[in-house]
Order: sequence, then structure tokens, then C-alpha cells
Amino acid sequence: MKAIIVDDEIVSCETLKILLEENCKDLKIVDACQSVDRAVISIEANRPDIVFLDVQMNNETGFDLLLYFKDKASFEVIFTTAHSEFAIKAIRFSAIDYLLKPISVDELISAVKSAEKKIHEKESSNQKILNLLKNLEQKTTSNYKIALPSSSGLIFLDVKYILYCEGKENYTKIHTTESKTYLISKTLRKFEDMLSDLGFYRIHKTYLVNLNEINEYIKGMGGQVVLSDATILDVSRRKREGLLSMLYRPAN
Repeated sequence: MKAIIVDDEIVSCETLKILLEENCKDLKIVDACQSVDRAVISIEANRPDIVFLDVQMNNETGFDLLLYFKDKASFEVIFTTAHSEFAIKAIRFSAIDYLLKPISVDELISAVKSAEKKIHEKESSNQKILNLLKNLEQKTTSNYKIALPSSSGLIFLDVKYILYCEGKENYTKIHTTESKTYLISKTLRKFEDMLSDLGFYRIHKTYLVNLNEINEYIKGMGGQVVLSDATILDVSRRKREGLLSMLYRPAN
């Protein structure tokens, strides 16, 4: 497999190249580029399987590169960045891997293995890139689409259409306002990490709920919530206070 590194800092390029050569023996680094223009030429010439792409490069970004390939990307992207910035959420929602600098060897190996698996399974990198670019155009994160792995590839679902998420051991069942369900091989904790600042709240060890879809709260030990589709879900006692504080809006 072939890879290209795109980073405006030569030291970062060299460091990543060494880490890859020492820990990912099946990956051949065919080029390292310090600008978007140079990277476009190299990608078209070398046709890499993986592109390691810095988010911020002087007056350019890695997204400028992806805009050029938005209708013809045939490579997996692994972003690298020195900061946990706003763009990371858009990246995660599009099922694209990223690495924070300084890069952890274990995380690097995991990201490369994940990319190899996606390539082997012929997962559409172009659709993920298009979703990422679309998410970045949104004025609010509540308009993001999230990439959900399915048996046939990926499903891109508007976050606002998620009614609630139901944890089932190492799987999560996504219930939507359109009466559709999706069983995803990710834990509920991972969805909580992604959705908690987008108006979702973990009301129970089993349920992560879209607060905008709660129509009623019923008192009890922990209580229950009634959702917009009339679904009734239990609230755990330790989550009750937090839920009520999220739901309460003082009158003006």
C-alpha cells in the first residue's frame, strides 16, 4: 500500500515518516508535500491508498485539498493536527480518522489498520469526504450528518432526525423520527461522546435521548420521558437532576 504525507512542517513530515516506517511495514511512503498544490500533483501522479493530511497549513487547510478531489477521491484520509479544534467534530461525524500531534504510536497503528480495512471492504472514501465538506459548510453543528456503518457501506443520517440511541452491549440501536432504526457496531458511550453537545443527554445506562424530541417528563424515582412519537423511556435516579436542569428553561 502507498501513502503520501501532506504537512507544511518538514519536521512533522519526517517524524511521521519514521513512525510509519518503523511501525507500519506494509505501507510505503511515496512522497511528503508541504503545500496543497504540490500534494494535488503528487496524489494524481502516485495514486496513494492513504493520505496523511494536516488540518492547518500556513494560509491553507487540508480541506482545500479535499475540495479539489471532492468528486473523485479514491484514497483514505487520516487527518493530523496539533489542536483539538472545531473541525474535529465534523471529521468524526464523517467516519474519517484523525491523529492529534504529538502522534501516539498505538493510535497511528490503529488508524492505519482501520484505513486498510476500509480499503479492503471498498468503503466509499469519496462519500465520506463529501459529507465532511458539507458538514463544514453548516452554520451550526445541529445540521451535521453522521456517517453510520452498514452492511452495504455507510448511511449518512441528519443528526436532527435521531430520536434516541439505545445501547445493546457493544452495539447501539439508532431510532429516528422517521420510524427507521439502524443497528450500529459502536457502543452507546461513543455516540454519547459525539452527540452530547448537540442537544443529546444520557438519561439511563441504556438510553441517549434527543432533548428536542422530549414532549413530557413523568415524575417518579427517576421518572420517565415521553418522546414525540409517544415512546416512553425510563430515567435513572442519578440522571434525573441532570435531565431536569437540561430541560428547564426560565421564563423571560
